[in-house]
Amino acid sequence: MLTKLTIIRGLPGSGKSTLAKKLVGINPGSVHIEADMFFTGKDGYKFDPSKIKEAHEWCFNTTKIFLSN
Repeated sequence: MLTKLTIIRGLPGSGKSTLAKKLVGINPGSVHIEADMFFTGKDGYKFDPSKIKEAHEWCFNTTKIFLSN
């Protein structure tokens, strides 16, 4: 099985999430992971700048899990 990682970088508001969601939509079996997901829970999105390092670690570790499966 071929494993592919696509990294999308850009300025805030430049459309990174929109592009990622479109790519997932046209590539069955793919997943979209981003650090902002760390701040999203049952109560919605609550960004805490003091936890950005933790969010990036979560994103990295979640990506590693998906790539290793």
